[in-house]
Amino acid sequence: MSTIQLFISAKSDIFLDGLLRILNDNEQFTVCHSDQDIDEGIDEIRQVRPDILLIQSNLLTPPFDLFINQLKSKTNLQHLKILVFGQLMENDFLLTIIRSGANGYINSNMSAKHLLLAVKYVNNGQMWVERHILEQLAQDALQMESVLEQIAMEKTRMISDLLTKREAQVFQWILKGLSTKEIAEQIHLSEQSVKLHLGKLFKKFDVTNRPQLILSAFERASPVNNIIPLIQETLEKKYLNHQ
Repeated sequence: MSTIQLFISAKSDIFLDGLLRILNDNEQFTVCHSDQDIDEGIDEIRQVRPDILLIQSNLLTPPFDLFINQLKSKTNLQHLKILVFGQLMENDFLLTIIRSGANGYINSNMSAKHLLLAVKYVNNGQMWVERHILEQLAQDALQMESVLEQIAMEKTRMISDLLTKREAQVFQWILKGLSTKEIAEQIHLSEQSVKLHLGKLFKKFDVTNRPQLILSAFERASPVNNIIPLIQETLEKKYLNHQ
């Protein structure tokens, strides 16, 4: 069975000594430790190519999402799993690091058994987070979903206000993929009239064809700025990662 490669970035303290002792005593793990600051230890991390990077909490610098993204970029390890550990970590700090992309955390109250479980869970692609932190994350997600839905509804209403009744009817059937002839049958107009309304829609959205019209409306209605470029960038990254 292959071992799990761990890299620990931390300054010496009592918690670190205990952590190293527990991990080194387990044959499932290969452990490397550096007491350098993260920036100074980048080359070593890149060479080791660990499965999991364990970072002492006081070595993280805000904003934590930028710190984690830059760390993965500098090490060329985009799928690197990150566990934060330390003593006296406040709930607000734990919530922030999880939101920022950390895969979990280990605190000084954990038993050796739970510490080992945390490492194994994270290595398997799962998160290691206490229940009360998970509940807060879930609540935050629900609140954010509600906020985004309200923003999207308001933006959609603004789009609707730009359109006449006939333009809105034509657009509705365009979104369902109907042809000009089929739209004409649905709203009891001639094909020429439908084309006229379609031309007005193109002009209002500053586009020249139906796909552009749909994308433009989608981007205007989305609560996330520049949603289309964001989708394109994500798809491009996925393509590049699979080459």
